[in-house]
Amino acid sequence: MPAVSGRVFFDPDRVGEFFTGAVMVGGIIVRAFATDNTIAASGSTGVDGTFELTVPDGAYEIAVVPPQGWAPVCAGGTRRYDIEVDVNPASGLDFALQRVQARFRRVQVWSHKPA
Repeated sequence: MPAVSGRVFFDPDRVGEFFTGAVMVGGIIVRAFATDNTIAASGSTGVDGTFELTVPDGAYEIAVVPPQGWAPVCAGGTRRYDIEVDVNPASGLDFALQRVQARFRRVQVWSHKPA
């Protein structure tokens, strides 16, 4: 069966393209979705940020599942890859992640008692 491989890295500049010195992110879930949207394979990145999934021949959508507080970077990169594999592997699938901060908005609630 063919392999699908790539890497996940932290992108502080939010450019979405891999760069020398990038901090690799381990423990990120990577999934291969079949055309019927079922999960065909799932795994996570190693401490070096790389992943490899083994899938049967066919068409897949490869995506990362970022943990809370992280989000995929799109500019120049991608959130998902649509691939088709046969006996040949698909490699070089890079995913850039950025840290996101929770934002809270202060809301003032007014109430008055009926007369």
